[in-house]
Amino acid sequence: MKKGLLFLLLIVMIGALGACEVEVDETKPSDKEIIQNLDVDVEMHKAFVQFNPVTEADDTYMYLGYYPQREVLDTKTLAALKQISSTNERGYLEYDGKEFYKYTVVNNHIYAEDAQAGDGTFYYGTGYEPGTTHYFLVEPICWKVVQYDSETNQYILISANIIDSDCFSHHKKAYVVNEETVYPSNYEYSDIRAYLNGEFIQKAFSSEEQSWIKPVTNNNKCPVAYIAEETQSADTIDLVWLLSYQQVTSARYGFKPDGTCDATRTIKASDLANAKGLIKHNVEGVISSIWLTRNSHEYARDYISYVGYDGLASKVFYPDAQNVGIRPAVVITLPN
Repeated sequence: MKKGLLFLLLIVMIGALGACEVEVDETKPSDKEIIQNLDVDVEMHKAFVQFNPVTEADDTYMYLGYYPQREVLDTKTLAALKQISSTNERGYLEYDGKEFYKYTVVNNHIYAEDAQAGDGTFYYGTGYEPGTTHYFLVEPICWKVVQYDSETNQYILISANIIDSDCFSHHKKAYVVNEETVYPSNYEYSDIRAYLNGEFIQKAFSSEEQSWIKPVTNNNKCPVAYIAEETQSADTIDLVWLLSYQQVTSARYGFKPDGTCDATRTIKASDLANAKGLIKHNVEGVISSIWLTRNSHEYARDYISYVGYDGLASKVFYPDAQNVGIRPAVVITLPN
């Protein structure tokens, strides 16, 4: 491995046990010519326990589905991928029995080289220069097990890391749907809900895995009573969904039961999410990014609530902002 590589072990990768790899690359772009192991095998659909040094607790995880996440740094693989122009039905390149996603960084992102990090205790940027093209390995998604019912073999899962970056809604102001005024913070009509229950579920899960995912009725009301009823989102039935503000402040979901800054809500993003514009924050060696809830903000009907890089649960953001992390949740019942 090259010198200067800092490993932030939110979840330590142990190949034989199938744990999650969370490798933080804090080197300059010119130093990224390294050998990367793309042949790590993990055991799918089996729960395992791993110590989380950030929260100082044992957490349970599972691998389910595939999604582009880590950037490819191996020069041999990169050279081969650059010669491939055709993609499969999911839009991925195929090489050496694996799938890869090609992405060119657009010009509306905040880019900061690691050399701009000052004393190294804090930096603010995506790490991906606008106009550059990168390749990402399609690999198993690691999920944190929130709850498990041994009688039904049912699991509630949230992604262990932020796996993508997108906006909540492409609308900046209220709009009309079926003669009804809809605010951009409305989850029922949001673009992120449509994506998670459409394109994402088709790309991330096999047909068999999709058959295990159970529909969930979600209450999308803002958690305070004084928000006008007409600005609220109706309940929705979802296969893949974002957590609500109530859930990200619930001990039942593994979080500190209030909205204050806390490590249980501090989470790292995938390389792909950073390349798409999600900003990395480095605070005293902890790498983290912001991520969405599905609720409007309690003080602003046109805005959404999100979890900050510092683990603060009640922050406000524009629904059409592009650089926000996506951390999906699912309920699955595994066959006995």
